[in-house]
Amino acid sequence: FSAYSRPLGAAPGSPAVADLLSEGYAAPLYLFESAQVRPGAALDYLAAVQEERAPILADHGHRLVGAYEVQFCDSEVVTLWGTDIDSHLELQRSRDAALGLDDGVPADHRLLSWRKRARDYLEGPWRENLLSPYPGSKLAPNQP
Repeated sequence: FSAYSRPLGAAPGSPAVADLLSEGYAAPLYLFESAQVRPGAALDYLAAVQEERAPILADHGHRLVGAYEVQFCDSEVVTLWGTDIDSHLELQRSRDAALGLDDGVPADHRLLSWRKRARDYLEGPWRENLLSPYPGSKLAPNQP
């Protein structure tokens, strides 16, 4: 009863779900990001995500599986990344190391640079949520 729905439109260059399915892609974990962008900046932000952020996250085991503008508004975007728990924890630790909070892993300062760069497009908050696909859903790994 408290669900919030967002009709999404794929941005140019966004991976197509049909292509992911034909490839057999699946991930045990997905990172869902929603962000409030300056009015009219949605597609510019998503282009920057694909060009600048996706290669950084790929180095940390995350794959962009969707880049969407929220329909019926001009100030919200959604990205979806496939990953696994170990890769996601490593990503977070690399960010912490760049902040000087973790000396047990190599720091990746590109993560901090991206956050500053993203502010060129953002007007409000961004939020990330981890999602686990329901067993049997199309982008869930096969169950043994």
